[in-house]
Amino acid sequence: MTFTNKSEAVKILKGLPNRGVFLPSPVNNPLSASIRNELRELKLKRIKFETPSKFNFKYFVWTLFKENQLAVCEQPFSQFPLGWNEFDEDKGTPPNRAYLKLWEVLTLGYIQLSKDDVAIDLGSSPGGWTWVLSQQVSKVYSIDKAPLDKNILKQSNIVYSSEDAFAASPQRFKDCTWLFSDIICTPEKLLWLVNKWQDESAVKNFVCSIKFKGMCDFDILKEFSKFPDSKIIHLYQNKNEVTWIKQEK
Repeated sequence: MTFTNKSEAVKILKGLPNRGVFLPSPVNNPLSASIRNELRELKLKRIKFETPSKFNFKYFVWTLFKENQLAVCEQPFSQFPLGWNEFDEDKGTPPNRAYLKLWEVLTLGYIQLSKDDVAIDLGSSPGGWTWVLSQQVSKVYSIDKAPLDKNILKQSNIVYSSEDAFAASPQRFKDCTWLFSDIICTPEKLLWLVNKWQDESAVKNFVCSIKFKGMCDFDILKEFSKFPDSKIIHLYQNKNEVTWIKQEK
């Protein structure tokens, strides 16, 4: 919508029922900062992890494209403003912060796990993902040459094996319904691993981090996209990586 002056823009935004979140404009516009000073903006609070998430921000998003052009989204698609996703973290048990990626996947409903599921976590050390999974499914096979954190290892539904994640035989894990991997490797090596489990196991559901380093050929993502019922997401918790998810419908 267009407006003739700052006061008119402020009146439009103040007339909306919820508090606003500002989306940075592609063009540096000093008027945006001046308008923001007149508004009550949404204060973001850390999210308590739970599945499914009961947390719900009520907000609208706005930005300026030009000096007299205002864009407003009154009902954003995501409950989390601009993809923001900061958890009230567990500072005690998890051995690293990688677990936050799985928390985000579960909180946003990208996958649905049940207590009947059995998961395998490849390249699991020190155990952040294994720890999350142990609370969501009946059993977790945790595979890595490096050891798990001692606090993770003692949980009764975790079966740890000290071996190369790429050499683990899919035939040994016939009860698995999910494969998870946050392993550090090239996208090409991960694609090989996924294809191996697709061909040699009954596993149909996957959550894997595709990690990039240096000069990258991002065309490899097209190969992951070819799998039916799959999607590639850049999570708030991702860094130089994306998350590939495949859940059979």
